[in-house]
Amino acid sequence: MKLPDWIKNFQWNWGWALLLVFITFMTTFLYVFYLSFKELETNEMVTEDYIADEMKFNQKLEKIHHADSMKTPVKMQLKKEGVLFVFPEKHKGVSGMISLYKPDNKNLDNAWNFKIDSTGKLLIPADSLIFGRWNIQIYWKKDSFEYLKEEKIFWDK
Repeated sequence: MKLPDWIKNFQWNWGWALLLVFITFMTTFLYVFYLSFKELETNEMVTEDYIADEMKFNQKLEKIHHADSMKTPVKMQLKKEGVLFVFPEKHKGVSGMISLYKPDNKNLDNAWNFKIDSTGKLLIPADSLIFGRWNIQIYWKKDSFEYLKEEKIFWDK
């Protein structure tokens, strides 16, 4: 088989090198563009009932706002015995739920109900916490208002 003259007389120069770099760049760019749209088709973060989820989120924000706008807020203290929450005088005797969430190990997540005694204190015992970051949510209801207090702590005791 005989090669055409333009192939036999081909001379490599900077113009051909620039064309090769441009074609390689465009091919890579279009491939990444394709992969990004392919990923959108299988996005599992999308919810089917987004209106109901938005309503739940708004209710959560309202509960957080109620807790943040209290005249005397709930105070948190890290102690050797555990995490101590001190509730204001008028919130003594309320009951609710507390959730512990460990971002790096879901097996350590925990939730339980509580009732604030006459001292107005709630203690999360140190033996229920291990070294690391924790997200704590405390939910309670007083009269017709619902409250939600969220705290992020790093336990190193």
